[in-house]
Amino acid sequence: SCTIAGIPTGATPVLILGGHVYSNTNGHILFDNVNIALSGTGVQLRAKAWLDGPYDQALGLMRDALRAAGLIPATEPYTALFGDGGGGEAVAPSVLAMSGANAIVDWIRLELHLGPYPDGTTTPIARRNALLQCDGDIVDVDGSSPVTFATGPGNYLVVVRHRNHLPVMNTYAIPLNSTPYPIDFRAAALDCYARPAPNADLPRKTIGTARALWAGNTEPGAIFTRGLYYVGQMNDRDPILAAIGGSTPTATISGYHLTDVNMDGVVKYVGAGNDRDPILLNIGGGTPTNVRKSQVYPY
Repeated sequence: SCTIAGIPTGATPVLILGGHVYSNTNGHILFDNVNIALSGTGVQLRAKAWLDGPYDQALGLMRDALRAAGLIPATEPYTALFGDGGGGEAVAPSVLAMSGANAIVDWIRLELHLGPYPDGTTTPIARRNALLQCDGDIVDVDGSSPVTFATGPGNYLVVVRHRNHLPVMNTYAIPLNSTPYPIDFRAAALDCYARPAPNADLPRKTIGTARALWAGNTEPGAIFTRGLYYVGQMNDRDPILAAIGGSTPTATISGYHLTDVNMDGVVKYVGAGNDRDPILLNIGGGTPTNVRKSQVYPY
């Protein structure tokens, strides 16, 4: 075994295994139990964001109803949801027991990208599944640390994704290294990316002086793409009705569901606090055929 220290920051280590057979030119050398360990500081990010669904404008905080009801899963949901590998982050029960402004609202995903390119596409470099607190802080699974990415220092765009909200991305790359860099997606002053015309739309929802991710992306077949649809094929309204049984609009179900748009732990199609009205509101309110387009690739 050997240890190589002092690899320059940003370098890509390459391990080459070789050998020589003295007596048989057609022989084979078999390597087994090769273990490679790389260590380093990576880059760190202190991000903040509001989710429209649980945001309470009067309090200036998000509600933690899912946590209070014991519904937040111990292991992140995004690897299974997006099917893109990696992930597997888990949270200890003690972290989910925290209350107040630092209470956990839900799992959230952060991605580092290169781009955007003229057609609006980007190149994902690294991703982490992290925890979102009531005050908007996005923290690592210990409930307090900044989020660390296993990649080298550089200039990156940051994408914030949530399982039933539209994603958002900043417009101008930020320099990331081992010192935690702050970026606040709640702030109106942060310039967020909009797709090229004719597909440009508002990247975030305005709630008073705050900015939040748009709620209502409930269609599982298109959760990583598209936008918000109230009617038409693969719309975001029908999955709510289907979730409660499909035939009785007044029925409800409790649990951790994509169709729980306001994230109160209960899926409702009609009545006070239902999950259907926020979708209609977020596409414009007056015209059901309107579409709220996602501004992050893939669409």
